[in-house]
This record gives sequence, structure tokens and C-alpha cells, in this order.
Amino acid sequence: MGRKVTINIEGQQVDFTDKEILFVDYYLSDAKRNGTEAAIRAGYSENSARQQASENLSKPNILKLIAHKTKPTIEVLQISREKVVRHFAAIAFSRASDFLTNDYSLKNLDEIEESMIGAIKHVEKTEKGFKITFYDKISALSKLMDLLGEDKGMDVQKASFFESINSYIQNFTPGKTSLNP
Repeated sequence: MGRKVTINIEGQQVDFTDKEILFVDYYLSDAKRNGTEAAIRAGYSENSARQQASENLSKPNILKLIAHKTKPTIEVLQISREKVVRHFAAIAFSRASDFLTNDYSLKNLDEIEESMIGAIKHVEKTEKGFKITFYDKISALSKLMDLLGEDKGMDVQKASFFESINSYIQNFTPGKTSLNP
């Protein structure tokens, strides 16, 4: 077994192996948070990397280390669960009318609610005016259901929600058969 390293996490001395520390570092450096890839890069066998990643991510001390290492970034960026929920809600519930005037021209930025601007993925000038591309509303709704339901066991409601969306798509959208969140 590898060398043990002791790290002070909020006044508590916690022991980790070199591989566990490397795993956490690689896990946090990957924007997709791919545990299997982090395990491989940390030196675990490719054959057991997926299982090792799962085990590592279920260990309370490793979760503490992840939280400890991400805390400064979260504080600097002022990220909170409420802020994330508000952002997904802006995407999920934005409407074209939030960005257009009555004559379908773009509103000035100072006329648009600041929270709604985050729903815009891309704005492109065209010969006829502007083309606005929004972030995916269905994905945002799915994320909202995940975030709001994680404390309340809303899996059944989420499944029902997507069944309703799929039914709507099948009935009103030619050529589209289902939605996979």
C-alpha cells in the first residue's frame, strides 16, 4: 500500500494514500468529473478503475477532501445552490418575449432582466436582424428537477414529467418520437 499523507481538514487530521490524493486532484481537474479517468491517471489499474473510482467517491474522507479543495473556488465565485437553481430556472422559463420588443426587434440590454441574460447561448447578426440561440430548456428543466428533487425523492414526479413531455412531442411534433433527458 502507498505512503500515508495526513491533511488538516477543518481542524481534523485525515489520512490519505498518495493515490487517493492524486485521484482527488485528477478528479477535480476534469471538467466532466470523470472518476474512472481520474482513477487511471492516479495509477489505478484500467481494469479496476471504474470500481475504484466508485469506491473512492463513496469514502467520507475523500468526499471531505473534495469539498475542502473546492471550497475556496466556490467562495471566490460565490456559488450557492440557490444561485445554480436560479440560473437553471432562467434558462428553463425564459421566453422570446423576454428579449424582444413588440415589433420583434431586440430589447436593449438594460431592458432585459439581468438573470434572464444567462439563458442566451449565442447571438448572431444576420441580414434580417439577429438570431438568438438559447440554452436547452429541456436539459435545464431536467437539472432543476434533479436539484429540487434530490432532497424530496421526486424520481416518480420526474418520470411523470418526462412522460408528459414525450406525449406532447409525439402528438404535436412531426418526426419526433421521444425525449431522452
